[in-house]
Amino acid sequence: MEGRLQLVSATTPGPSPMPGEQVDGEDEPDGADTEGDVELFSIEGSRASQYVKDPMLFDQLSLNSAQRLKTQLVLLMSRIDEMKKNFNKEFEEVLAQKEAEVSRTRERNQRMAKIIQDLELNDTLYEPKMSAEERPELLLKVEEEEISADRYVSPEEQARLDEQNHLEEVRRLAEMGDKPRDRALDMMMAGRLEADAEEELFKDLEPPDFIGHKPTEAWTEEEQKEAKEFEKHKVALEEERIKYKKALEVELRKLQGSVSEACVAFDEKLEKLHQWKIQLQKAIDQEELKVIRLSSLLFVSNELSHEEQQLGEKLSDKKAERTSHNNLVKILARSADEMKSRYESMVQDDKALDRNFKKDFNDQEAYVDALYRAYRKRPRGHRAKAVPDALVPDSTAPNPFAMRPSSAVLSPQGLQEAIQEMDNPSTAPAGLDLAVWERVVAARRQKINSEQQVRQMGLQLAEVNAFLKRTQRLEDQCTVDIEKLLTDLKQLRDERERYYLNIQVQLLLKQGQVEVNTSGFVPSYQDCILINRGVVEGLNKDIKALGEAKVATMNSSIQNKKGIYHLEWESRKLKMEEQDLKTKLHEIQLLRVTRKLQQHLLEDNTQNCQQKEISIFEETLRKNEETHTHRLDEIRRRLERVQLQLKSKTDENKQLYLQLQDLQVAVAERQMIQDVDGLQKQDSSAKARMAEIVERKRLLTQAKSLAQELKALQREHEKIRRRNFPQLPGDVPQAASTY
Repeated sequence: MEGRLQLVSATTPGPSPMPGEQVDGEDEPDGADTEGDVELFSIEGSRASQYVKDPMLFDQLSLNSAQRLKTQLVLLMSRIDEMKKNFNKEFEEVLAQKEAEVSRTRERNQRMAKIIQDLELNDTLYEPKMSAEERPELLLKVEEEEISADRYVSPEEQARLDEQNHLEEVRRLAEMGDKPRDRALDMMMAGRLEADAEEELFKDLEPPDFIGHKPTEAWTEEEQKEAKEFEKHKVALEEERIKYKKALEVELRKLQGSVSEACVAFDEKLEKLHQWKIQLQKAIDQEELKVIRLSSLLFVSNELSHEEQQLGEKLSDKKAERTSHNNLVKILARSADEMKSRYESMVQDDKALDRNFKKDFNDQEAYVDALYRAYRKRPRGHRAKAVPDALVPDSTAPNPFAMRPSSAVLSPQGLQEAIQEMDNPSTAPAGLDLAVWERVVAARRQKINSEQQVRQMGLQLAEVNAFLKRTQRLEDQCTVDIEKLLTDLKQLRDERERYYLNIQVQLLLKQGQVEVNTSGFVPSYQDCILINRGVVEGLNKDIKALGEAKVATMNSSIQNKKGIYHLEWESRKLKMEEQDLKTKLHEIQLLRVTRKLQQHLLEDNTQNCQQKEISIFEETLRKNEETHTHRLDEIRRRLERVQLQLKSKTDENKQLYLQLQDLQVAVAERQMIQDVDGLQKQDSSAKARMAEIVERKRLLTQAKSLAQELKALQREHEKIRRRNFPQLPGDVPQAASTY
């Protein structure tokens, strides 16, 4: 049996469908479900409502808020748990039924085993068992036959077991005792009060004592009657045994049939349960797909909400920062305006001092220019040293009224020393009154102080303006950042609304075919459309009809072309026959009628003429065969003579070769003798050599002639051999030329 579905806590009750009910809606033929049910399942995206109904579930098109998504997830999980719970309940019922069937089958098997033993059959019985998958607790149970090793028994435990066995044996002997009733029951009825009809039926009858000890002729009348009675009882017992065996066979067949029927019935129910599980698993998978999709949507929604919250916090911070910068800009603008007006007034006062100098010293016309130059003279090389770092703050400080950088601060001590050097009367023009010089020094000091104040005021005004511009830039940057955050926040809210409004809907569709390009890793279905199966089938039907019409037209065209080709072939055939007839007519017209042809034409019986020609040809063939046979005999005789001559010549050549060797040895000896004899025998040796050369030449000439004769004999032999074999057409001219 299949295992249980995984069950988690279920809280929502629901109706449980019948396990035998048909739930396969998608694989059913047309008309299995009503149109309304199909439409309902298609819109819901699952068939779970067929098993568990929950009116609290939202429609798929109504899930436009996070709260509804969470509620829908809880309800879907509850529905899944309820379906699993219903199936597990049915599974437990089927499992209990199997246990009952197994127990009933074992009882029947016991009776069938007894019947098989009585009938002495070799049939095997089906023993059903519960598997470990159905009873997991069997995995923890260890049977004795599963243990291959001997059990270890300690000496103390062995002593205890021996004591128990001894006590049990003593108790058994005490219970048995010497009881007359039990002894009589064992002796007379095998220890049972009730007789077993089956055992009595299969017991053999004991024949009378005289049967087997006395011959039949020696039996008395009473013994004969007793023997007849014994035979009657024996026949009746055999008939009872046969009837009993037949009854046992009938009972065995009934028991086997009942076991088979029970197995078939349980298998059918198990098959229905399996089919139900498949359909239920499909519905659960559809619901779990919904859960996964809604969980993903809820996760994305939470992420978008969290991101929106972060953007809102950033926007608030940026707005507060822009407000602070705006307030600071206003303060700095007012301060800059005030300082600018003061700076301008100080510049005007400084210029007025410069203009009033000549008016104040118009009584000193001779020294006016010199005094003016002294009035305009300023200390050189006596710039104030930088003040310590502890007295100079950072220039980036937001306070424009803080202490300025060291470059804008002059050392008062150094300035006073330089001015005192310039105020020395020794530096005055020659002949100038000391009182006038003191007036000039006082005016110059007033002018230097005024210039110093104007310079400091200008530096402060420049720094205030720079700080104002920097603050304005920061304010503008905050404005840009706020606009960007507002744009991002709007896009994020639009995306969240799109997730809530443009939600994914799960639909149940009939089996179809996806006809899109799936070359990519994840195929895109943006340009796809859903087409009803009837539309596609209608188009296929039209295409098939058009295709059949086209095929019919092509077949008709092929048949017409075949007819045209056949007529053309017939026309060419008739033209060729006409040409053949013309050629034959021309040959007949040009044929010369000879006497033999006339005789043949005038001959009435052409068969006799043919017989005569055949007889003539046969006679000619016979003569040729006789001639060929005589020629072959003659050639064989000539070949034998040539072979004999060849053999004799070969023997002569061998003898000559031996003589030639002897002569060569003799020549070598004579040469040695000649070398020893000297010059007196030169003439005789020359003659001997000459004779030897002549003899050698004669022998060579004789050998060449014999070789030529041998080649001629070989060619003659080859010609004779060719005449004895069939000749090919290419060999006829050669044979004719060599004949």
